[in-house]
Amino acid sequence: MSRAKALFALFLVFLLVGCESTYSEKTVTTSPAPILKSTTRIYVGIPFDASFKNKVAEGSGRKTADALYTAFVRYSRLVSMGKLPEGFSEALESARKHNAEYLVYPNIIHWEDRATEWSGIRDKLDVKIDLIETSSGQVAFSREVTGTGKWMTDGGDTPSDMLPAPCDEYVNALFRRIEKPSAL
Repeated sequence: MSRAKALFALFLVFLLVGCESTYSEKTVTTSPAPILKSTTRIYVGIPFDASFKNKVAEGSGRKTADALYTAFVRYSRLVSMGKLPEGFSEALESARKHNAEYLVYPNIIHWEDRATEWSGIRDKLDVKIDLIETSSGQVAFSREVTGTGKWMTDGGDTPSDMLPAPCDEYVNALFRRIEKPSAL
């Protein structure tokens, strides 16, 4: 009887772990992040779509920029985003034309969208997010986010589903927001 309980407990742990996406963050820059204010003008550039196994992940650049834009607009209404994918130098020029103080430019390093529900192989994501001072063109803060998707999925999940949480944490670090747990 105890063996059955142990197997059931192991199954529950396996099930719970498989139902959650995991990610890790690594700060790339050595200097501390600048403190942004709600009056800081920010431009979010759209990177080019990623590819995996010679197949372009259509819309991956836009989805990445959208996640960052959504996270930034919670703290400032002075956030704008490009309309089309741009290379870094084009995005920096666009940010300057928009009189932005900072350019947020994501670089998709790895975007692996798998049919997890059939193969059991989880989605993977690796994005480097740079905050660039538009006046100097220098990187003020940079963080690399890697993520692994859920193992237990009912289909339709993509690497873009992993973006909101790390993007929120990235922006929280810039606005120095520390989420405090509620008493509930």
